[in-house]
Amino acid sequence: MKKALKRASQRKTGTGGESKLEKLTKEAISFPGDIRGVEKSALDKREYRTFKLENEIEVLLISDSRTEASGAALSVNVGSFSDPEECPGLAHFLEHMLFMGTEKYPDENGYSKYLSENGGYSNAYTADEETNYQFQVMSGKLEHALDMFAQFFIGPLFNQSSTDRELQAVDNECTGNLQSDGWRNIHVKKALANPQHPFHKFNIGNVETLRDTPSKNGVNVRKYLLEFYDRYYSANLMKLVILGRESLDTLEGWAMEKFSPIGNKSIESPYAHPNPTGPAFTTDNLGIRVDIVPVKELRQLSINWLIDPVTYKNKNVDAAHYLGALIGDEGVGSVLTYLKEMGWANSLYAGSADNAFDFATFNVTIGCTEDGIKNHVEDITKVVYAYVGLVRENWDKIKWFYEQESQLGVINFRFKGEEQPFRYVTHLASSMHNGYPIQKILTQNLHQGFPYDAISTLVENFTPERSLISIIHKSVEEYADKTERWFGTKYTVNPLGDAFVTECLNVKVTDYAGKLSLPPRNEFIPETFAIKSFVRPTVSKVPESSGQLLKNVTSSTQVLSLKSLTHVGNPNKRSVALATTQRDITQVWDEDTWRPPVLLEVTSVSNLWFKQDVAFKRPIAIIRLTLKTKILNESPRTALLSTLYKSIINDTLNEQVYPAMMAGLAYGAGFDDNGIYLSFQGYNDKLEAFMKFVSDNIKTPARFEQSQFDRFKEALLKGMQNYTKADPYRLCYSNANYALENKGWTVDEKLEALAGINFEDVRAFGPKMFQNLSMEMSVYGNATPEDAKRYMKTAKSSFAADQPISESLQDQTVKLKDRCQYYLIRPTLDMENPNSAIVVVFQMGKYDRAESTLCSVFSSMCHESFFNILRTNEQLGYVVSSQKGVNNGVIYQAFIVQSNSKDPLYLDRRVESFLEEFEKVIMGLSEEDFDRGVQSYINDVLSASKNLFKEEGGWASEIQSEIYDFSSKIHLANTVAQLTVEDLRTMFKKYFPKDAPHRKKFVSGIVADVHAKALFGENYTIPEKVDNQHIAFGEDLLKKIVEANPDEAKEGGEIIYIQNSKEFRDASELYPSFVQMMEAGI
Repeated sequence: MKKALKRASQRKTGTGGESKLEKLTKEAISFPGDIRGVEKSALDKREYRTFKLENEIEVLLISDSRTEASGAALSVNVGSFSDPEECPGLAHFLEHMLFMGTEKYPDENGYSKYLSENGGYSNAYTADEETNYQFQVMSGKLEHALDMFAQFFIGPLFNQSSTDRELQAVDNECTGNLQSDGWRNIHVKKALANPQHPFHKFNIGNVETLRDTPSKNGVNVRKYLLEFYDRYYSANLMKLVILGRESLDTLEGWAMEKFSPIGNKSIESPYAHPNPTGPAFTTDNLGIRVDIVPVKELRQLSINWLIDPVTYKNKNVDAAHYLGALIGDEGVGSVLTYLKEMGWANSLYAGSADNAFDFATFNVTIGCTEDGIKNHVEDITKVVYAYVGLVRENWDKIKWFYEQESQLGVINFRFKGEEQPFRYVTHLASSMHNGYPIQKILTQNLHQGFPYDAISTLVENFTPERSLISIIHKSVEEYADKTERWFGTKYTVNPLGDAFVTECLNVKVTDYAGKLSLPPRNEFIPETFAIKSFVRPTVSKVPESSGQLLKNVTSSTQVLSLKSLTHVGNPNKRSVALATTQRDITQVWDEDTWRPPVLLEVTSVSNLWFKQDVAFKRPIAIIRLTLKTKILNESPRTALLSTLYKSIINDTLNEQVYPAMMAGLAYGAGFDDNGIYLSFQGYNDKLEAFMKFVSDNIKTPARFEQSQFDRFKEALLKGMQNYTKADPYRLCYSNANYALENKGWTVDEKLEALAGINFEDVRAFGPKMFQNLSMEMSVYGNATPEDAKRYMKTAKSSFAADQPISESLQDQTVKLKDRCQYYLIRPTLDMENPNSAIVVVFQMGKYDRAESTLCSVFSSMCHESFFNILRTNEQLGYVVSSQKGVNNGVIYQAFIVQSNSKDPLYLDRRVESFLEEFEKVIMGLSEEDFDRGVQSYINDVLSASKNLFKEEGGWASEIQSEIYDFSSKIHLANTVAQLTVEDLRTMFKKYFPKDAPHRKKFVSGIVADVHAKALFGENYTIPEKVDNQHIAFGEDLLKKIVEANPDEAKEGGEIIYIQNSKEFRDASELYPSFVQMMEAGI
């Protein structure tokens, strides 16, 4: 065995009787100066205020003077648990309806249109006991957005026409989830619950529950909607969070003005504990095993124990976390390590779930191997119970483990990055229902003291009699005798049996010959948090043999900032200049943010990039290491060999590095055409030793065994077999990518290669991966130039770099012909999925900064209209979207629709019709409206990174792409600010209308079986495979549909039908790679 990762000794606790945890907590938390403040991280620069409006809405305000995006969320303490029996899914339906116009703003699309035009978006979700509405918008546009948002809860319209259409949207959402194993499994669990308890309810809703059945029973669903809203949407059940750039006083004034009119019915929470309907699971539906047939190739065992709700009031939140960390440990002596060693499992999760007002469950969920799920379910279950027994007997003797988890929580809270506004307000509004004192809303996840009684109570619930064990595997199909009502899931239920229950109760950890033990102390918890003083790096000279892009890299002596934008402060430039975004350039964009990484060290075989962070000031560093080699993806076989090697080394490393990863350190490994990508990140206190240990073990693993190979080959096989079960619109993308890119392998090509790979093949391939390497490293964060050079030296001690750096292999995109329409339409291979889908791609050509920015503005403008027309108005499907992209240096605009009611050819015609109508919008667009779109785009492009990891990711992508355009954001903003509405019209007319001279259209579609039969007749059969994986409709069938109206169909250009994707791409001309384009000065 290799030498274990060296661990630094723990230092003593704080002086003067103060414990280490107390000291860390004091340093981590900034306590409020008055009763309206909140506890926050000592490094959090935002200001907070809490209060209640007169109508009893509890409000949390967040003022962030630096934010470019603002937002709000309002959470109502009512959800699907309150659905009337006559209308399952009503709460979810109501959530949809509030977006359909209000008395003050009656336009159905007005709210979403305003947000879209101002760089924003919105969403909502319905949970069991909560309905949460949220939005984000460009700062400076918050007040009006708040006014529109507040009207949801003051005067919604509930128009009959909107009700009818939005019901179809709910049904489309339900249909889209029918093949989701997550939704299917939870509804089997619901079927087993107490029928009197609301957990039993079907909670999504569909046309059957919200139209057909109510209609038969004389129930007026619209009336029920109004009554539900009037009854439960009461101010005293609402929590509101607002985040904006404005002062707290201004935000408070807006909250009072806009949300005080919401009515207060002063009703009690609809969720009382104890529940008068009885428990969610009674003794009749516990102590059972349920076997479920999945859609995908899943192998999962889950032990679910019924426990009291995990709440602040019950003081068992910390207890649940503590026990989850113990049972879910993945290090030496853990349940997972033992199960892996036996060849029975690959993954394990432990923790609380299903947290409702009167119950919760504590789950241990295990991802099994085929052998484990078929032959060792009872053995696996007994291993879990043996470990539970160990915990039950010793939990009070290892208080240090709780304190250790508490320390990690406090450290991570202190140094956390700034959250993205949309997610932050959404999370906080929901959390305000949890019962914590509002002053602790941000610190509620920090442990509050060792919960002796709560742990004792919780662990005593972990018995077979209080459990529900679920088995998910395809083999269940052979004996499943029940069908779940709403999703059609097949399953069977059996008691655990007295003999097995007795075995579980009597099993001892000593039965496992010392293989199971409690986790050791984690000695990788960081102890040094000093921020290093800035040291100006000395830049290395780029060799003459290097590519032109590398030579052009800006030196550290030229500092980039927003001041370099040519239009800033120039009164002759258009009014859309950044001054109109009210951005304080010197405050938000300090020079360091735009100071690019520099080449710190250059040799013939290695490059070292470096940037010291002085903006975020966290004791964290990120190291990326690229080992350049070209053998990893030469064929499907080498791609799979490298994937299997990575899986085995990760598995071997896991139990050794798990404590380090729990202490805030992390590593990643990836492979592609150009080599091995390694990353190491976390608190820099122990980062270097961590990188050294992981690197040495990646090259020379401590354990590399046949049993590991067997587990991961099986997992890889199952994953590829699940390919056809993916969402149809995702398959459309996958098919388009395979046809339009010069590299890539089909799933069937990989399956064929996988069949011929054995353990010795992988073992022999491993050393070859680390021969003939060149090396590139980037270091970012709390590190000095000398630290970075030392990291490079450490990497070179693990990996021998002996090959000159050469240009990487670059992906290229197929060059579609002008005035041509390409159709790649495949039949589904998932006969149970009722959804067809389409992705319509308009290829615009080689990257051009002006056209790229114009396409971004166009895409932003049409996104909301496309969604509103095809989804909201026409109800074609739940998935309706449009997006602009740049792939391998080629600009494109895509339109995506997934539908359970229409086939891809119909959807294609609707996309064309939309573009015809939207052309009128483009041609009639005012300069003011165009400026607003440009301003939104600039705000998005120049939005500051919220945390150190986001900032580093932007620099790293430029380095790994070998483009090195560190000032790309400035260039984009500068370009778009000089464009006009006439430029947009010219771009549109060049690529999108049917008579456009450079129109290049590519249609990728998946046809559901029900739609194929409607198109081609009931007797149609699936065609044969044509290119190792794909099957295609014959050209004669497609012509019949696409060219039903030949003149109209051909107006858009010559029609080309693709049957064999590989032959198509191999015969096609390719664009240059992105690097080649940029080298040529494009």
